[in-house]
Order: sequence, then structure tokens, then C-alpha cells
Amino acid sequence: MTIHGVTKTMKINGTIQIENGVIFNHTNFSILLSDFNVSIPAVVKDNISSRVAIIVAAKLDPVNK
Repeated sequence: MTIHGVTKTMKINGTIQIENGVIFNHTNFSILLSDFNVSIPAVVKDNISSRVAIIVAAKLDPVNK
């Protein structure tokens, strides 16, 4: 995963479902902004969490050639 120019290899658990030939992928996880050199401005530091939730929901349709 690359955020703010910082790349980290991550292993994330998720689910994959196949319905009528369509693939669905769902996962959620959190990251620390500091792990990706993202700093929170002092003005809003008390209002923004240092940990951010990432939610991924993907629908993959088959490609017809």
C-alpha cells in the first residue's frame, strides 16, 4: 500500500464471494498515519485520529472478449 509516498507491504484478511460469475471482495482494517509519514496539523490535532479506518468493497465484473 502506498500513501503519501510511503510504500508498505501489508497482509490483510478479507472475504471473496462469487455470485453469478461476479466476484465481490470486502475487507476493512486500520492504519496509523505516522506509519506513512502523514502528520496532523497542530490546529486540528485534537479533532483528528492518528488511526484511520480503511474499508474496501469491490465488485469485479467479468470481461467479455
